[in-house]
Amino acid sequence: MNAVATERAASTTARFFPVALDSIDSAALSMDLYIRVGTMDVPVLYRSTGVAFDDADRQRLAEQGHEFLYVPLAQHAAFRRQLASRLDHLYHNPEQRRLERMRMVRAACSRMIEDVLSFPGQPEMLEAVTDISRTFARWSHEDPELFGHLVDLSSHDYYTATHMVNVGANCGVLARALGITDPVAQAPLILGGLLHDVGKRGVPVEILNKEGKLTPDEWKILIRHPEAGAEELRAVPGVPAVVVDMAYCHHERLDGTGYPRGLLDPQISLAARICTVADVFDAISATRPYRGPIAPDKVLDMMAEGVPNHFDRDVFAAWSQIVRGMVAKDPGRAATTGDMAGRSITLRTFLPETTVVPDRGTGSDRGRPLLVGSERRRHARKSCDLMLRIQFIRQGKTDGPAGQGWVTVRAIDISPSGLQLETPWPLSRNDLLVIELAQPGGRTLFRKGRVVRVRAGGGNTWRAGVEFVTTE
Repeated sequence: MNAVATERAASTTARFFPVALDSIDSAALSMDLYIRVGTMDVPVLYRSTGVAFDDADRQRLAEQGHEFLYVPLAQHAAFRRQLASRLDHLYHNPEQRRLERMRMVRAACSRMIEDVLSFPGQPEMLEAVTDISRTFARWSHEDPELFGHLVDLSSHDYYTATHMVNVGANCGVLARALGITDPVAQAPLILGGLLHDVGKRGVPVEILNKEGKLTPDEWKILIRHPEAGAEELRAVPGVPAVVVDMAYCHHERLDGTGYPRGLLDPQISLAARICTVADVFDAISATRPYRGPIAPDKVLDMMAEGVPNHFDRDVFAAWSQIVRGMVAKDPGRAATTGDMAGRSITLRTFLPETTVVPDRGTGSDRGRPLLVGSERRRHARKSCDLMLRIQFIRQGKTDGPAGQGWVTVRAIDISPSGLQLETPWPLSRNDLLVIELAQPGGRTLFRKGRVVRVRAGGGNTWRAGVEFVTTE
């Protein structure tokens, strides 16, 4: 049997797991990398152990539309070791400014969370995230102040994977402030934050992105995500019980108005209380497609309305002290409030997106959101005239700007779930894009989008409806 035939025979019997390009270190490889070519079901060898892999390789693969390479399951331990090495290098790299180092660490960890969400049922993905939680706990123990800079106070996008990484870091910082300083004890709490929303994978995207009011049946599906996440994590051997509890109970409220079980104060663990505060702070502060970020002090003022009915008094007080201390030391970490100026901003304003307060009655209304004023999960399209940049991940037509990298187009309206683009050439349904959006304060937000409709515009232009791709 020749070498090619031997390789093919081996690849048909091996099991592989996907690894994001961003998670592969730029160095001599410690494991084999495989790639999917065309419509082939079985990946073929791309680079062998010991061969160099660098940023130019990463860029070239991305331009060709590859998001993942594949590693044999038997080499999973080697991949996890190089992942830990890559994170340590990014975190401590003296050649990068601290802000940029933290951004790169969060981005790399986000990709690992995306892998967990994209490839269910693979315990290897969870093992890699478990290693991240232990790394975070070690960093927290070695230098608590430096680790605190992993907390992204208000400049981030509310994309599920980003949100889960932020909540994991928040849980680590908050746990330490509450006296949980031993890395062995802190790591499971960080892991619980990193995985708390894994159950959202089972919620249909049309429900997650729906702009109008959810129907009772849709709401029943949405509020099942804590239970679904707990069931998935419980089925994986070795996942700590506290991690399952955080996934199950992060939407419970001390007064019994939370979901999925309506637990009361004595029934809710400290771990779940930590996750609740970390989760709601990040959910409110984050940039949304229809508004800029909310400043940390404003978010804390809003959350204070939920003490003690929703949030544990001591846990919230510790978090408030942490955030206010971070902003006092570095005011640049606090974003200014986005386009919410002139509106009355309260915790109630954000209840449909951050928590659930059942109707004080009983019966079928229990577990449905308290809808306040115009905030009924409905955000009308907002007309705009914005020039922004897009880059294709996958493109159906060959007569567009394929292979040109970033191209500038016009957005003519935007909503929480997507936007409408005006282009000089037609896009195709199911084209996959990366969209670059400028944010207040000179920040840049990147969103993935999928083209869902295309029609002719006026004056030799085309219009494409783009839906934000999210696993929220």
